[in-house]
Amino acid sequence: MSQALSGHGCFQAYLTERTRAQSPSCMHCTAAYNDAELTIFLCPFWNESRAELTRSLGRPPRPEDVADLMCGPRQEDLPTEGRHQVRLLAAEKRNSSLFAAMIESIMGQKEALE
Repeated sequence: MSQALSGHGCFQAYLTERTRAQSPSCMHCTAAYNDAELTIFLCPFWNESRAELTRSLGRPPRPEDVADLMCGPRQEDLPTEGRHQVRLLAAEKRNSSLFAAMIESIMGQKEALE
């Protein structure tokens, strides 16, 4: 998780900056610059790893979702009615778990393949 959030890890752009790779290009798609954002959210090679979270969200996850996925909704964004709060918090907890599983899946496979 920390590699994905910090961008320090097996990302070609990061490795190229440290002279540990020859090119910043993605090894799994045609993108010229492989960083954490491309790997986690955009590279089509990892679509299967994103599928369950995509289904749960009703759309592909985006970088701007990370804070909500990791921390849940802000207090002021919660509905005032108790049942709706409980339902929303349960969905957020599930999405948080799916996000963590997605990151672990992508990063684990990426390290093994590269």
